[in-house]
Amino acid sequence: MRTQLGLRRFSQRSLQCASRGEDDGEAAPQACPVGLLTRAVRPWRFGRPFGLPILSAMIDALVVLGAAMAAPGVPGPALRRRLEYGVTVFFDRNAGYLLVSGGIVGPPPAEAHAMREMALSRGVAAERIVVEDMARNTFENAVYAGRIIRKRQWRRVVIVTDAFHLPRALYVFRRLGLEVAGEGVPRPAHITRTWWTCARLEEYIRIVRSAGLFAVGAHRPLLAKVWGE
Repeated sequence: MRTQLGLRRFSQRSLQCASRGEDDGEAAPQACPVGLLTRAVRPWRFGRPFGLPILSAMIDALVVLGAAMAAPGVPGPALRRRLEYGVTVFFDRNAGYLLVSGGIVGPPPAEAHAMREMALSRGVAAERIVVEDMARNTFENAVYAGRIIRKRQWRRVVIVTDAFHLPRALYVFRRLGLEVAGEGVPRPAHITRTWWTCARLEEYIRIVRSAGLFAVGAHRPLLAKVWGE
């Protein structure tokens, strides 16, 4: 009850974050309460690396989380920057496989299929690309990608997504018992610090919500269906 009341007050005090001057094709975060910014983001470290040394040995797989398509057959800006950064990390970290994760959420095709084509055009060999095309959100990314990680017995896995999204992604994967590290996509120059910080704060709130869903066992039905547990 106290948490719900706090979130309600949080929402009432919030200020809308504008995305003026940003041609990123993404909606602005819904709320950015200025007075809570510092305390809210302090527990998280954004950027690279997130759990593994920069100069680590070869990793088993790099997992790139999808984002919305801009139009049929046209990758959105977040999807493009995640994949491009992921390919860079893939080669820099000498990863064994590139796992692209994302189903059809908006316009077709599945996000993973679009990422596969982009990865091929950037020099990643087809036999080193693994496609997961069922996930529609971060939790499903962890469930469906996790099934592949477990089946292939990958032990050194790195998640790539936007830096503001990375803490929640790692939280969800790890709550499912998957030992993963992370690489956060840095803020592009054309996106304002205000927008990026607001997005980061919004993700922090979503972590709280995710924790609540795990606490009541909302994850169990899909996990039982996909993992057989």
